[in-house]
Amino acid sequence: ATGYYISRGESPNGPFTRIGQSSVVNGVNTFVDTTAVPGKTYYYKVRARNDKQITSMNIESVAAIRPIANVVMAGSNPHKTGNIISWNAVEGAKLYQVYRLRGGETTWTLLKNTRSLAYKDASAEVGIKYYYKVIAVSNQATSAYSNCVKIKSK
Repeated sequence: ATGYYISRGESPNGPFTRIGQSSVVNGVNTFVDTTAVPGKTYYYKVRARNDKQITSMNIESVAAIRPIANVVMAGSNPHKTGNIISWNAVEGAKLYQVYRLRGGETTWTLLKNTRSLAYKDASAEVGIKYYYKVIAVSNQATSAYSNCVKIKSK
């Protein structure tokens, strides 16, 4: 298959409506349902496609997924012992993943998986600008990234 068509329903028996198709990201077929409502359960069907024809293969109910809301950053504070960021709780989140980008670089680094609503980056170097973002993770889904905060370490 060269890709996949994605259909979504609100019950395991449908009806299902095509909502998009996969795209390849880092060599992996990926689809993000940007219209899903947090807290609502959805069922998905996937149909393989190739350049010449659509196959009849259906994968029934790949997963029942309940999306979760995005993280909203609540604060940031440069401190002499490390940058401190905090965020609001997301209903259903089991943990949060904290990411950092050092000013002038292009690759985000996962710093920590935490159950806390705050993180202190003790490894931040004085005088350097850092950018932070957070995602929430539940048993079934991962939120989109939070808004990004910028801190210049003291």
